[in-house]
Amino acid sequence: MEKIRHREQISSRELEAKLADLEARKSLVTKVNLFSDDDNDEFKVKLQNGKNVGIFKTWAVPIIPIWEGNELKTEIKWAEIESWKNRLQQNPVLAWEIMEKWRGQTESWDRRLLSIFNERELPQNKTERVAELFWRLKTAFAFAAPFYHIEAMVGDGNDTPGNPFSGDLGRETSGGFLDMAGMLLPSALGKMVKAERLNWNGLSWSEIEKDVSSNTDINKLAITLRVARKAGIKVEEVLFAANALEWIPVSVGGKKDDLPEVEAIKQLLVSDLSPNISMGTVARDMNGLIRFLNWTPLIKNDVNFSEAAWWKYAAACETSNQIISELSDGSLIDPSHQKEFLTVILPQLKNLDASSARGRFALWMFENGWFGNNLVQKIQRSETKIASEMMQRMAEKENEEAVLRLGESNNRFLVGGKAAGLFEAMEIFGRQFVGEGLVVTSEAVNKWLKSNGVLNNKINQLDKEKEVSRKLKIAAEIRSEISRMTFTNEVVARLKNDLEGRSFAIRSSSFDEDTLVNGSAAGIYESELKVPKEDFGVKLAKVVSSFFSEKAISYRHLHGLSDKPTFAMVVQEYSPGSGGVVFSKGDGNGWSVFTGETPGDIVSGNEKFDRTECDGSKISKEINHGWVQQEAVEMVGEMAILAEKILGGMTDMEFVVSERGIKILQLRMLNKAEERGKKPKERPKKWFTLINLDGLGSVVFKETSVGIVVDEKINIDQFQGELFRCLVKNKDKVSVVSLPRKIPRTSHFANICLNLGIKLIFRDE
Repeated sequence: MEKIRHREQISSRELEAKLADLEARKSLVTKVNLFSDDDNDEFKVKLQNGKNVGIFKTWAVPIIPIWEGNELKTEIKWAEIESWKNRLQQNPVLAWEIMEKWRGQTESWDRRLLSIFNERELPQNKTERVAELFWRLKTAFAFAAPFYHIEAMVGDGNDTPGNPFSGDLGRETSGGFLDMAGMLLPSALGKMVKAERLNWNGLSWSEIEKDVSSNTDINKLAITLRVARKAGIKVEEVLFAANALEWIPVSVGGKKDDLPEVEAIKQLLVSDLSPNISMGTVARDMNGLIRFLNWTPLIKNDVNFSEAAWWKYAAACETSNQIISELSDGSLIDPSHQKEFLTVILPQLKNLDASSARGRFALWMFENGWFGNNLVQKIQRSETKIASEMMQRMAEKENEEAVLRLGESNNRFLVGGKAAGLFEAMEIFGRQFVGEGLVVTSEAVNKWLKSNGVLNNKINQLDKEKEVSRKLKIAAEIRSEISRMTFTNEVVARLKNDLEGRSFAIRSSSFDEDTLVNGSAAGIYESELKVPKEDFGVKLAKVVSSFFSEKAISYRHLHGLSDKPTFAMVVQEYSPGSGGVVFSKGDGNGWSVFTGETPGDIVSGNEKFDRTECDGSKISKEINHGWVQQEAVEMVGEMAILAEKILGGMTDMEFVVSERGIKILQLRMLNKAEERGKKPKERPKKWFTLINLDGLGSVVFKETSVGIVVDEKINIDQFQGELFRCLVKNKDKVSVVSLPRKIPRTSHFANICLNLGIKLIFRDE
């Protein structure tokens, strides 16, 4: 199934909204001198009079807290920013989530803008050409503002107001995993790296993709896939980065001859991918990510090699270089500044390491009257036309990318955790083990939610609310509103047109699912199975509604996650068949497989299941139903071991065995809390017997450790939400849950308890 790109007509109302959005963004492309002043900026230009002009951190506007409320504010309210800082400092998980979401979003904007710039032919007339480049530059900086804010925050060495990463946060002195990758990747990949200093040796994307597909070295596959996961890119882009590091003439990263291949591989394989999260690790890892992405492509094209162009951050950086090149003859500079520009300024700009800093100086020149009158007038007259044309294409591209082919993107902001896990399954096992499918992106979901003004206001209210009981009430109102809605007609039409089959599965793929930070979120969000095409509109809305369920609200409150949805959906043809979950043991040769009549029976905790376990060469079975043939059971067990070795930790994989063979429905690596369990809790000082669900969510335990005995009449699926409400009020007080009968330890409910450090016991054992 090939993805079909649809170019949709943009309404005048939609274009008007995009232009208002751009205007608000451009108004905040300015110097604020928050993270630095002119004299202490990392990049600065010295004027003839001796005055310094900062052109890097002085321009970093604290844009993220301004726009976290989804309102295009242009006023900087320092009290609100300081409040945001305090909120994040108390919750590193939320800090990680917000940084990652905004970084992922700006990367999408950057890629679309670069594509738009390359579609547009620059005018032949020099003055008109520079005017066009000026508005391209200002637009690129306007959309990249959140990224530059993040870059300034995590690289800040001062106690800057409004920066959650300022102060004594115990930031680790060692680099993050991607810093290690930047130093060791060329050495570790050895002969796969074919470039030399300023010589690509005929390398092309087809050659790189051929090298990736023919690689049989499990250690190198493990390294490239772990880097791809951490950076949110594809495996072939990791190999490009290794070659780019070798090609770059300066030592910005490692080179192939720095270390023996075996030693470099060893160091990368032992790096901890899921450390205990803190504000220090969030800052360290984001800093490493920003640096590493410098060596990866923004858009894959032959010019990545021939011109070393279209790499990450290209919309702003390459436009900056273009405009300075156009200005370098001095003909468009005001006569009163022309000599100073040519003799004092231009040599400094050419020697700068940061291309984007050159662009900021061009903006400073415009604001301070250094451009000639003809150029200034041309810039002013051309703004409306250029902005309208670019935002028309931006809106069209956003609509074109509302639906992506499964595996087309590994950007968690766009596709969510479940789709990212399936991408990894394709890389490890081959695409034949993952059914074809489409992803409705988080952007498409958010656009749909925001189209309802009442709903959008309630979601903003939900995220700002601190009291969980109020959150649950607001969430119920949101679910009620969504129940009267159907999903976007254009997206539904795309799915119907591009998907083949009669019946489909619609699964959640939220940003906070299957992460190494907060865990799996197994069972928190809902899926819809056996959905005919005519029901897509209603069922897509129903899956989105699960983001606002009681158990989802309680789960995010427990983990300190945001209630603003970054929520995608995976849509695949439904594969009927038996199946279940396989869980690797973390020792490289052990696994447990739980199978049922359907995979859903296992994850929902149905007691009618079969169990097969492998401990090295010894296999033990508990077969009462024979849902899946032993050959298939052992095959998925070995697949889990392979995934564990490549991903670097215990893995959990949901699968179905149908007439088309084994298909992976979900793959995730467990984080450290799930692998080892959290620190042992106290033994229960009191047992609480649960006969019905009434009131559990409002109970407050006096004891520091309690156990909950669940009556046999209680429905476990319903119990999950009540347990979360109880845990929100009692935090770490629940240490044990006793169930009347055995459920698979890889069910959603068991995974939830494991992630929260709650011991499960079964009374029928």
